Amino acid sequence: MPENDLGLETDKTYRIETFLNQLRAIDRLTSTDGASVVFIAKGGVDTPMGPIPIHVKLEGVSTIEEAYKAYDTAISTVAENVIRQIESRKKKIISPDDLRRMDEGLGGGNGGRLRL
Repeated sequence: MPENDLGLETDKTYRIETFLNQLRAIDRLTSTDGASVVFIAKGGVDTPMGPIPIHVKLEGVSTIEEAYKAYDTAISTVAENVIRQIESRKKKIISPDDLRRMDEGLGGGNGGRLRL
């Protein structure tokens, strides 16, 4: 691994350029030797707990124009997966089984009513 005076591994160093329009942010990472270019779409999902950032590597993209065309599909796919995971976890937080166990714990299997 070649290193420079700063101790950085130059074969793993990239220059980042950010392209923005009103709705989209895309980073173009270019290796310092110019041998490889990677595009990263940046977006997010707003939740009641705050925004969740999403960064997606755009596969099969070699120009910024192609990156902008691939952006919506890539971000939408990941955002939908994030939303599904959030919904799944919300359901797991208090499942019907948990409610039944809580109900039984309160009233000893008496439908949640306390006995006096």
